[in-house]
Amino acid sequence: DNPYFEDMAIKAREHHLELLSFGTHPEAFTHLTVSKITDRGLEIEARVDKTKCFFHIPVFQTHWAMNALGVLTTLHALGADVTQ
Repeated sequence: DNPYFEDMAIKAREHHLELLSFGTHPEAFTHLTVSKITDRGLEIEARVDKTKCFFHIPVFQTHWAMNALGVLTTLHALGADVTQ
């Protein structure tokens, strides 16, 4: 989703860093598959690596779905069970 992703990925690999991406791109490590606004807020479906996650955020701005992906990716990197 970032036009500079490939440049950043190259630099990360040069420094032997693990790269965990998130966004709407199908190859992102954490991939947003569904984000819809309901009368309760955002209903989100995402895939973290190969694990499907479904959750609700009581907000109505769609950018929160992308923020949530960043949080899920961070939690996974820290070893948390993102399905909880």
